[in-house]
Amino acid sequence: MHNVSYIMEISSKEEKSLKKLETSLISALQEGDKTKITLVYEQIYNEYYKLLFFVIGKYISDSETIKDLINDTFLNFFNNSTNVNGSIKSYLTRSAHNIALNYIKKNNKLSLIENDDLIGVNSDTANLSYNEIVSSLLKILSYKEVGLIIDHVVFGYTFKELETKYCNNAKNLNKAYERTIKKYRKENKNEKG
Repeated sequence: MHNVSYIMEISSKEEKSLKKLETSLISALQEGDKTKITLVYEQIYNEYYKLLFFVIGKYISDSETIKDLINDTFLNFFNNSTNVNGSIKSYLTRSAHNIALNYIKKNNKLSLIENDDLIGVNSDTANLSYNEIVSSLLKILSYKEVGLIIDHVVFGYTFKELETKYCNNAKNLNKAYERTIKKYRKENKNEKG
């Protein structure tokens, strides 16, 4: 019982501290005092950096990318701080989550464009049905290889999201995917050539 009251006490102190930070930000913004605003922004940055690292780290494994996305999150907050309704913590965590997902989507879209080129999708093959494409892939690749391509390209799963399904880590899945694409291209050229 003593531990529960201690945790509640810490939570209450943290909540008061965060409310004070929000009040300080509102006051500094209303006054337009750049020195105060800068100090409050520094406090906010220091207070929430680790939390945002954790939030973005659920989606991204590269620490440098995480740091870049954290900076994007804070930049977004600083540029929109006058429009923030509710708690700073909620705004920052929601923003970090969205920025991480947008980063993943952007990279998957880039990946899709590159993959179309790697697999050999062009105006002749673009009108093939899903079943025809799968049949074409299965002539050269194993079911597991085709499954990996479909999961990543068609369904848009990241390699991180596919770790459990394939019982392998994201880095190895990415390499397996690249080898599979190269294998398909090479065999497909041999069949045509």
